[in-house]
Amino acid sequence: MKITTSRRIAAPAEDIWRLLEDFGNFYRVNPLLECSPVVNGVARGIGAERECQFYDGSTIRERITAVRAGESMEIAITGSSLPIREGRVIISVAPEDPGHARVTFNATITLKFGVLGRVLGLVMRLVLKSQFNLVLRGIATYLATGEVVGPRSALLAV
Repeated sequence: MKITTSRRIAAPAEDIWRLLEDFGNFYRVNPLLECSPVVNGVARGIGAERECQFYDGSTIRERITAVRAGESMEIAITGSSLPIREGRVIISVAPEDPGHARVTFNATITLKFGVLGRVLGLVMRLVLKSQFNLVLRGIATYLATGEVVGPRSALLAV
């Protein structure tokens, strides 16, 4: 299944990029994550791996597979306690003017469970798109306030 979502964020592209490339601290902008530690000693760039630990106890393991510095990052989902077999997310940052940039998530996800997974995909597409939108709002909120977002944070509307 493919999911794309995009938002204009009131911050320079360089600030957004610095935040995204700090791979192990992604939890700071994702209100669903309790933590996202680097698990292989590579903190930035190709080969960096993290394990995203959600407040509900589920996990996703991710690895950076490609980077176009300041523009885009490709992340492979390499393991998950969720019904995700594999996935790829490309996060891109495009400047729109000195104080704003557009951040886009393009995801391709394959679910577990064969035919049942394809049926589950109808719901999962909505859930994942909603979660990507929460992250976009989390990025905007963190950059505006400097405060780590969490499950009870008031997120900025973007």
